Amino acid sequence: MTRRVLDRQPELRKGAFCCPHCDVYASQDWGTLTTLIRNAPHRVEEKQLPDGQSREMWSAATCRQCGKVSIWRESQMIFPLSRVGGPPHEAMPESVREIYEEARAVAAVSRRAGAGLARAALERVMKELDPQAPKKTSLEQRVDRLASKVPSHLTQLLDVVRYTGNGALHPDDEPGELVVLALDDEEGPALLELFLEAVNQLVDELITKPDRANSLFNKLPEGVLRRIDQRGQAET
Repeated sequence: MTRRVLDRQPELRKGAFCCPHCDVYASQDWGTLTTLIRNAPHRVEEKQLPDGQSREMWSAATCRQCGKVSIWRESQMIFPLSRVGGPPHEAMPESVREIYEEARAVAAVSRRAGAGLARAALERVMKELDPQAPKKTSLEQRVDRLASKVPSHLTQLLDVVRYTGNGALHPDDEPGELVVLALDDEEGPALLELFLEAVNQLVDELITKPDRANSLFNKLPEGVLRRIDQRGQAET
């Protein structure tokens, strides 16, 4: 999982990566920034490139999926600001989506802030999914309350997000291994992407799948639904 995520990250001269504009893993056409300027609908003189910097320092990649351009200075993408993780689940509540998107944007600049916001997104979605929980319920208690409703591997991942996000926001002299990995240059992006994926998985398990099952169930013939209802009454 970690290696696959890293392979999809934007990188200078890579033939394909996850486009920072459309979030699709797509082929990229590379060229110089000078070439891009020459082919632009509104011509810009080459002398308007940053003074004192060679044109070889600047590159541009055009996404074959959406046609939008990313601009690179040496090995760093400077436009648009890179984001970590995939887009939010289509069924994600709007209050969660706002934090989720902020986590994606901030993580590229600050791993610590990204981990903290991923934790905040997790806490917000759990509040949405379990409105009966008391207001002062801790995130650890919220994970326990929902543990029986999701696969065990997802429960484990939720505990990882909770622990690591808390450790990133409240560092101590000897941080745990997961906190160190989340802030590491090589492993950090992949781990933070996995954290955000956990939020998406939670939405899928507790919103999308129940809605889909309920929709299919209601398409059963009326006679079948009556027998199922009678069976349930007899069991109680």
